[in-house]
Amino acid sequence: MKVGILTFHAADNYGAVLQAYALKEYIRSLGHDTEILNYCPKSMQEEYHAFTWRLPMSFSGVRKYIFYIPAILRRLFLLIPRILFCWKFRLFRERFFDLKEAVYWKKEDIPHDLDAYVMGSDQVWNPRISREGMDVYLGKFQTKPNALRIAYAASAGAGEEQLKSKDDFKLFQTVFVREESLKEHLLNLGVFSELVADPTFLVEPNLWQQVAEQSKYNTEGKYILVYMMYYTPEVLRIAKRFALQQRIKIKVISPFEFRYIAADHFLHPQGPDDFVKLFRDAEYVITTSFHGTAFSVIFNKNFYFISTGQKGENRLRSLLNKLGLEHRLVEDVENYDPIDYTAVNEKLAKFREHSQQLLGNSLKVDHDKQ
Repeated sequence: MKVGILTFHAADNYGAVLQAYALKEYIRSLGHDTEILNYCPKSMQEEYHAFTWRLPMSFSGVRKYIFYIPAILRRLFLLIPRILFCWKFRLFRERFFDLKEAVYWKKEDIPHDLDAYVMGSDQVWNPRISREGMDVYLGKFQTKPNALRIAYAASAGAGEEQLKSKDDFKLFQTVFVREESLKEHLLNLGVFSELVADPTFLVEPNLWQQVAEQSKYNTEGKYILVYMMYYTPEVLRIAKRFALQQRIKIKVISPFEFRYIAADHFLHPQGPDDFVKLFRDAEYVITTSFHGTAFSVIFNKNFYFISTGQKGENRLRSLLNKLGLEHRLVEDVENYDPIDYTAVNEKLAKFREHSQQLLGNSLKVDHDKQ
């Protein structure tokens, strides 16, 4: 079967790129001819350019005008590290994605001759992020007759309430989602779905070992790794206090900000393979990220997720509840208690197997007889 994946593979975001790679590798391991379709809506491209005059999607209303000039000046100041950051992601995609040269800018450009289209994972159903690509991630594009449309580990993030119509999902043969809250929301709309694991969990951990080995970053010595999606002073304070207690180094992965330039614990731009290696070799992890948590679990790290009160934490809560790790979601860290991964790994293995079975069965459907 020829399978195409439609996701946020072109975003210069660690979680987006790594989950796309994992999903491709897993479906390919099932014996299918699999490719990541190089669909790049213009809004996504503009969001991740090394430099753009547009403000981030998080800026709206009056904030747009108040912060415009400072934001542009910061981008100019950080242009060189941003170029390096984007270049490392480009190298990763060239090495691991096997993308065809053609870029599909519009839904009309998407190939019509595939047997199945898998939409997901990531926040493909968050209208604030998908924007003009929303129809594509809902399967609303031309295909050959009887082609399968499958949503795998799709998420809406903080945009669940904007999904209001059952008809938006009528083209899918199967719908698999990443968080319990979205499953319940869809059920209220009359759409049945099942909870599945993020693609980073679908593959065996040895795949991530292979990715880490591609990195040339030096991770010698003990360190606590901090991964923040958005800079949060309180999270950094917690990490510094713990690092002092343990007398180990601190390494921070976080979006670029002016204040980072002089701080030696903030890492220079790292690629996705460096990201995986940093998690693999860390002694401890403090994070505010779903995929920071995912890779902590994959590598059996002692971690804490520091809650910042974001609505998008629903997917993280769903994962922790599934694995019996609810106690790792905290607002502060007093004692860094170790995790007994025996039970966690057993639960993860069952969750992985269940998710693999659901996805595998959905791709075994005889589409010629539908």
